[in-house]
Parts: sequence; C-alpha cells; structure tokens
Amino acid sequence: GPKGTIGANKADDGKNTIYLNFKALKVDGSDDGAYRIEVIPQDLAGNKYQSPVLFEFFYITQKPEIISTSPEEKTFVSQLNQVSAVLEDHSGEGIDIKQSTIRLIAPDGKTVSGRQTDDRNVTIRWILEPPLPTDGTADGEYTISVLAVDKAGSQATYQLKFFYDSGIPKITKISPADSEAIYEPISKITITLTDGTGSGVDLAILDGEAALAAQPDDADDWRLTSRNSS
Repeated sequence: GPKGTIGANKADDGKNTIYLNFKALKVDGSDDGAYRIEVIPQDLAGNKYQSPVLFEFFYITQKPEIISTSPEEKTFVSQLNQVSAVLEDHSGEGIDIKQSTIRLIAPDGKTVSGRQTDDRNVTIRWILEPPLPTDGTADGEYTISVLAVDKAGSQATYQLKFFYDSGIPKITKISPADSEAIYEPISKITITLTDGTGSGVDLAILDGEAALAAQPDDADDWRLTSRNSS
C-alpha cells in the first residue's frame, strides 16, 4: 500500500481459495491510495510461476474537492466571459483534468455556450462564446456545474450559484417631483429605486455620510444636490 507492506494473516478453504485478513483500513483518508497484491500460484506437483502475479486496486474514501471558483459562490458580478474551478485531489493519484468538466448553467436551466480549457494540472475553465451581454437581458442566478474526477476513478459533482447583474438601477419615484416648485418648508426627500432582478439597490449613499446642499441655478431657482460631508 501507500505506506508499505501491510501485515496480514493468511487463511484458506482447503481447496483453491486463499484469504488475507488484516486490520481494517481507515476511512479518514489517511490510508487512501493504490494497493498491490502479489500472488505466486503453485500446485501440489510443485509447478509454479517464476515471478509473482500482480493485482492492483485503489482504496478511496475521500472524493476530489473544489478549492475555489471564479466567480465565487453567492457573489454578484456585472461582467462575465468565463468561469473556472480549482480542484483538489485526495486519492494520492492526482486530478484527472481531462475527465473533469465544468459548465455554466443559465437561469433557464440551459448550458451557456462556450468551450472548456484547462491548465493541465488542477484548474478547469469554461470560456463563454460570446460573453454575457451587459444590457441587463441576461441577468439572474447562474450555476457553475463541476464534475471533479481523480486518476483513481473517484468523482464528485458540485453545483455553485452566483448572481449576474449588469443592469443599472432606475429611479421610479422621487418626492418632491422633478421640477416641482416647493412653497412650504420641507425636511425630507424620498427617492425610490428599483434594480429589477439584480443584486439590489446599494443604499450606502444614504448611510449618514451624505448631505444635501442647496445651490442656486440662477437668481430665482434653487436645486438640491447630494454631496459628501467632511
């Protein structure tokens, strides 16, 4: 095995079957890897092989994993021309980069057109052809679908979601209204915005760090503008 020869007790059924009994392999990944069995068949007349017959198997308790993706899971992006994933092997044999796959799934469940590339090591990419449009028509929740495969044959699938938001928020209502004349003292301005199905309106400009300043347009009219307070 990966740590050398395993101590085993040999038994048989008195006819033609041999048993090797040994301490159970651990399931925490520490015993994972390739194991080799060597057998020298021999009959009662003394006929036997001159060299051992070799058999190999892989003991795998830990599946390959994803270390990171781009975009990251549960994040928002406003431009996108590719997605990628970095894989991690736990078999001791390495990632099978050619058998591993990555795809981008659109909000409607269809695969986004593209092609797969890799770094011949542990990173796989899905290059979008063409990139997603930036006019808001393709906005929504996307899924990076990954099949991670190692060279021992173990595999695992992952579905990681992120949000694509390229649309600009729109002002749907403002009070006082645009160009409205105000003849009474006011202490509040209300602005209502919408971001459609996007990431949501960023209200940071209203966190107390902004102030309203009155500036004259001419001798008779005034306008309210936002400025940062020092």
